[in-house]
Amino acid sequence: RDMLGLSDKGEIVDLFERTMKGEIAEALDLLRGLYRAGADPADVLIEVAEFCHFVTRVKIAPDAPDDAAIGEAERARARDFAGKLSMGALTRAWAILIKGVDDVKDSPRPLASAEMALIRLAYATDLPSPEDALRKLAEAADGAPTVGRRPYASGLYWENSPSGRISQAAKEAARQPGHQADFYAVRVGNKAGRVPQFGLSHAAAEHSAGMPALAACLANQQPGSWVGAFRLREGTAVVVVRDDLIVPDGDQFFLDETEARDRLLQEMALGGFQRVYAPESWGIPGADSMPISLLLNDRVDIRLRPVAMSRRTLTYIGSALFFLLILLGAGWYVQQQNEKEEAERLARLQAFEQAKLQAQQMLPGSLSDQVQYPIPERTWEKHPRPMDVIAACRVALSQVPLAVVGWNVSSVSCDQSALSVAWTRSGGFAAVPPNAVVGDTGLSATLSVPISNLSPRGSEALPDPDETTARYLRQDWPGTIARVPDEPPPPPPPDFTGTWDPPPIPWVKRSFNLVTPALPWTLPLFFGDLPGVVITSLAYASSGASDTWTIDGEIYENRR
Repeated sequence: RDMLGLSDKGEIVDLFERTMKGEIAEALDLLRGLYRAGADPADVLIEVAEFCHFVTRVKIAPDAPDDAAIGEAERARARDFAGKLSMGALTRAWAILIKGVDDVKDSPRPLASAEMALIRLAYATDLPSPEDALRKLAEAADGAPTVGRRPYASGLYWENSPSGRISQAAKEAARQPGHQADFYAVRVGNKAGRVPQFGLSHAAAEHSAGMPALAACLANQQPGSWVGAFRLREGTAVVVVRDDLIVPDGDQFFLDETEARDRLLQEMALGGFQRVYAPESWGIPGADSMPISLLLNDRVDIRLRPVAMSRRTLTYIGSALFFLLILLGAGWYVQQQNEKEEAERLARLQAFEQAKLQAQQMLPGSLSDQVQYPIPERTWEKHPRPMDVIAACRVALSQVPLAVVGWNVSSVSCDQSALSVAWTRSGGFAAVPPNAVVGDTGLSATLSVPISNLSPRGSEALPDPDETTARYLRQDWPGTIARVPDEPPPPPPPDFTGTWDPPPIPWVKRSFNLVTPALPWTLPLFFGDLPGVVITSLAYASSGASDTWTIDGEIYENRR
């Protein structure tokens, strides 16, 4: 303590009090006074963290033995703090101070780093309590924005789990007086040292069980420290992630875009972010305007879970599972019967064609000399099924680092052979996108990922044109279909003489074009079970606030 230049812990307690009250100017004056008296900034933060720990112990166990190193006056003040500060405020303060100690030890300017740690702690005292955050969320009743065509839950209040039993900790927190949350979401820890987290939400915010949590899915997809504001149809979502953890109030949804921009700028003023995402029209220097759909990459691995499940719900789920098993069994049986009937039909057709050929060979010359035209090639059966192409493109896209500092994605295209991604420079310092080829001007980069393991679909019967048209109208496809010319007839053999006039092939083709804001692998509804569909290309395009996918292909149909 002599080395710190302190006669007792009174000044440390004063520093803790000023900071937790948000009186940052007075707190910084106290810190500079201790520094001029010979105190090391890192040691000062350690002393403040130790007192924060003592206050937390007093709050949890008021009757526990006192620390002999703490004077009576400091004990009394600690009991006063324990009664006024919430457990969430104390745990946040501890985390910020410990992080600040590491920053000070590694910094060439220790005093400035210590001041920034106190500033972060002072601003953290303005964060809402869990009950206030959940109450505001319930009052807003608009926390389910859509990305593409899928609703996500936004506006959860996040806390670090005190133990590895995250679900139990979340349910206990949700049942605390003042919380009464209806749903929770869980982010497990990882090998890099990230602690587990849980988020709480209300049904009044239009949330429901099974809905993916927007901020958590983004944080799992984009690790590190970043802040982003994402413009959606219903409003603007703001997400704040520090050291791979969602900050307590770092998952917010704003109907007023001005409020969202102010919230983003407030976080940016605190610093410490590796990346910033914002709409291009906001004009924020260095911000990446990549659409949220590309950042998410259709990720839905973190979903809301109910805090409590009623007996009625359990009965309903059991009944639903029972009927689902019956339907699956019936569907499997019908599918097996259809496949058996189709195989028998093809076998009969092949036997008929073979018998016909043998009969013609046995007839007199006028018939046996008739031209034998080759069977047309069933082109679509050599292509993979449409959803196999989409799944392969999705796997290839997941291998590409779309968010690259200093670059913006300009185009994404995929076909049955490769996925191609192109970037353009957005300014500032930048590295080469991994595995990409940079153009001679340094303003563009491209990357191609081969598509492999796609197999031909094999034998497949074609639909009638009326069936395709009815589906197009009934499902209101966001695009067009149009008749295209027939495939050319097979050419005659090299030594053929005479008239070559093969009959028309027994099928026709129509081209289709779908334009949708959703990622294409969310669209099995349109052609997942429609036979004769061949996808030729998928292409992504961005126009500022919106982004679209275009799917082109052909549909083979029976000739009328």
